[in-house]
Amino acid sequence: MAKSSTLSEVHRARESSITADQHAEERSIFLAILADCVIAAAMVQVGLFGGSFTMLAESLRAWLMLAIEIFSFVVMRRIHRGVLSGFEFGHGKLEQLASLSIAAGMFGGAVWIGFGVLDIIAGGRPLGTPFGLALAAMLGAVNTCTNVIAWDTMRRAARSGGSIILRAQLRARSVKLFSSLFVQATMTVAAVSLNDVIVTWADAIGSAFVAGFMVINAVEMMRSGLTDLLDRTVEEETQIAVNRALAWHFKDYDRLDRVRSRRAGEQVFIEIALGFDGNLALGEADRRAETLKATLNEEIRHADISILISPSPIAGSAPSGEISPRTAGMQVQESKKGTVLVVAPRGRLDASTAGEFQRRLSASIDGGETRILLDFSDLTNISSAGLRTLLAAAKRLQGRNGQFAICGLRENVASAFKRSGFHEIIKIFPDESAALASYI
Repeated sequence: MAKSSTLSEVHRARESSITADQHAEERSIFLAILADCVIAAAMVQVGLFGGSFTMLAESLRAWLMLAIEIFSFVVMRRIHRGVLSGFEFGHGKLEQLASLSIAAGMFGGAVWIGFGVLDIIAGGRPLGTPFGLALAAMLGAVNTCTNVIAWDTMRRAARSGGSIILRAQLRARSVKLFSSLFVQATMTVAAVSLNDVIVTWADAIGSAFVAGFMVINAVEMMRSGLTDLLDRTVEEETQIAVNRALAWHFKDYDRLDRVRSRRAGEQVFIEIALGFDGNLALGEADRRAETLKATLNEEIRHADISILISPSPIAGSAPSGEISPRTAGMQVQESKKGTVLVVAPRGRLDASTAGEFQRRLSASIDGGETRILLDFSDLTNISSAGLRTLLAAAKRLQGRNGQFAICGLRENVASAFKRSGFHEIIKIFPDESAALASYI
């Protein structure tokens, strides 16, 4: 009984966390799916017993597309309730595999419809009855009206921006509306015509259009699905834009815990985990995260941004074990100059060395060092991933009233700082002597 009560409390907590906009998104897609299920079931009956091959082809396409709509709806609900907190960042390989499977089904269905069209033209398939064709035309009209209503409901729900799933559903519904208008026109011609030749060609053209539409959908789904299965690294310019946004909002968060990014086709997926003071109101933390998200969307095209908020350090982020003084492509020397810890890396600070370097800095800070100087005289190159380690260290020291500075930047490294806007939030000095003089 206690366990059941706890589960109920968790469910109520998840439901209460959903915003009005999220409820509107879910309601718009659910009502569209419900209407599509009723119409698709009716299409099968009219197609089989009324003799309209166009309606039969349209029903096949409708059921295949419904599978995607239902899958997307389930994913959206789980994201809104926090069950898949990081799912919208990666979208999961399961979604791509499901899309590819349905795309393969669409190809098979298009081939079957194609043979049916040839059979109609050759006279091997009987024409629909006048009553059956009339029913098909009326059902087509109902389908068109349903698509108009569903499209308008989703359009209204997406006015506030909408999630990536809702935007995808709105695009699919727009294309579906156009398709239903064309199919409706051919079925109306077949229903009102008394000429068997016109009826034959109207049914054949409508069916061929549905087959072609299915092929186009299948190709698009396979193109995007295969691309998503083969993720690519986000280019450096986009990484710089992420860093620039983090620098602009440096005062808005208390910790930078993690940045992940990937590119799938034209879409860029970015996940940023930020830490906030535990005393900060959740609403204020959400507002700051949304402000950062808006900046990133202005900086990066086709970006799907996910910002995770944590009031305490992420488990596993603290350094553990012995840290090697040497990593691939970089050596690090440390020395103490009075009360200042001077850290001098040699080589490259990029994606392959950034993690180890960040753990080294974190270990020093957790060990009580609050006055740190990074001497970059022998640093030959720094990437966006390397720059973010400095941002994270600066934030950790800021929380402990520490001092943090950098000196000896080479021209290419200094340029990377300026492009990311880090020169405005981290103190930079020409050499070690000038930097040490600034520590009080």
